[in-house]
Amino acid sequence: MTHEQFSRLVLTLYRGCREQPVAGFQDWAFEQINFVLPFDSALWLTGVLHPDGNATFHTRHLYRQPPQLLADWAATQKREMFTQKVFATPGTTCSCVTSQDMGPEMAQHAHRYHIEHILATTHIDPVALLHELISIYRADLDKPFNEEERLFQQALIPHLAEIWRLNRMQALTQASQPACAAISRTAAADGKGVLHLTDPGFTRLLQNEWPGWRGPRLPDELLAQIENRHMRFVGKTIVAGLSELDELFLLRGRKKSRLDTLTQREREVAMQFSAGRSHKEIAQSLAIAPATARNYLSKIYHKLDVDNKAALAHILRSHD
Repeated sequence: MTHEQFSRLVLTLYRGCREQPVAGFQDWAFEQINFVLPFDSALWLTGVLHPDGNATFHTRHLYRQPPQLLADWAATQKREMFTQKVFATPGTTCSCVTSQDMGPEMAQHAHRYHIEHILATTHIDPVALLHELISIYRADLDKPFNEEERLFQQALIPHLAEIWRLNRMQALTQASQPACAAISRTAAADGKGVLHLTDPGFTRLLQNEWPGWRGPRLPDELLAQIENRHMRFVGKTIVAGLSELDELFLLRGRKKSRLDTLTQREREVAMQFSAGRSHKEIAQSLAIAPATARNYLSKIYHKLDVDNKAALAHILRSHD
């Protein structure tokens, strides 16, 4: 194993955590690790170690192992001895040969689930003070983990714990948004259109609008928006808003929708009507005839393929 392999793996995990759903993240992460540090199965737990040596686990995730493994482990005598050993040295990866380092009952349990070698590491969340236990297993007695592999896992686990936290925090942030909200992707560029930061989703939006585009410079059409200080761009497949952010420009992009086909005046009418104003009130506000307001509304309904105020309001809420 090389420093380059470690660095490449960590970058893959950090980048991927923004794209992977929470439900599948741990399996995906184990698969990425397996490319570099081969193993047959794994376990990822979070919990608290009590003074008596027992642990309360709040989350449990098994990789290539059946749920019964944990039930059988809970019924195994003297299991707290191994738990204490691993939890007593957070940040240090323990290497274990089950037939040599465990008592007869625990070794029998491990053998039943084809676990002959273990690398186990605990990590303590500095804020929540929860322990995370991440263990990988090998089934072949003749293929023990070596010291290089132990140190590799030891260096990786703090990153892995933080990456999983980022993955879950992103999911919480998204879940806190209204269900109808359009998904926006972000990037930051300087005044010359050179990208400094970009969400992978924003990159995909650009490639859908401009097939074959490659950075680091923005497509000419978006660069023109920055140069002319136009704060909104509407393309064939993308809608992007721009705002100044210190010496950079913040770009927020999303897929184009039917709402983007409305003219500015149609949008004004739609906003006021969905807010509960009558045709007469809208006409007075915009200095147009009531019949003109009704005509605008008819066009809006046709463009958005809706037939009532509630459906109109739902579409308006889902976009900037």
